[in-house]
Amino acid sequence: MNTILPFAQIFVHGEKDEPDVIWGFNELKSLTITTDVPLPRIAVTGRDIACTNAAFPESDMMLCRWHVKHNVEAQDKKKISNNSKRSLAVAKFVDQFEQAFN
Repeated sequence: MNTILPFAQIFVHGEKDEPDVIWGFNELKSLTITTDVPLPRIAVTGRDIACTNAAFPESDMMLCRWHVKHNVEAQDKKKISNNSKRSLAVAKFVDQFEQAFN
């Protein structure tokens, strides 16, 4: 089968609340062990690659598209004061980013 299927999603109240993230990863690992499901080959994460890598060292890491776009917009606000120029820069980045991953 050459299909990608999502195995699980972990949502936590605050993305910076590391104990909740670690708890979620530990629960996911326990679930894979008790159900005899292999660990994921790819893990998509918001920001905490180190934490994800600690839980799933054999999995490849990918960054969430929403988090990448959100970070680009935040950095552009700091560097480009003109709203129309900033909108064009973000739109161009998003187009290039989506083309690269589609």
